[in-house]
Amino acid sequence: AALLAGLATASADLVRTQYSGILIDYYCLSLVRTGGTAIDGSNVVTEPQKHTLHCLRDVPQCRDGYYLAEKDSDGDYQIKFKLDIASHDAVLKVMDTFPKGSERDYMEFAVTATG
Repeated sequence: AALLAGLATASADLVRTQYSGILIDYYCLSLVRTGGTAIDGSNVVTEPQKHTLHCLRDVPQCRDGYYLAEKDSDGDYQIKFKLDIASHDAVLKVMDTFPKGSERDYMEFAVTATG
């Protein structure tokens, strides 16, 4: 799924940037960074593509905030862009359109953001 949204770092007088990446929530990132796994069992730092729409959309604490991940020089995925409030709300709106209980629940959720 693709979503065009503004990012927190965007400004009207800056050149606009577009980036496509895997959407990750901060709650699952914190679980992984403290030695655990994301709620869906994935490791959002080493294999964010295994983090699921179900986790992002259906777990209340995961809905609180998102970022787009990018692979660093060590092969781990780190925060590339943080979504601002408007982008966060737009992402929730799109994710909530997918029917719960479908095969789509267990796939990654990639986003294209412009800001």
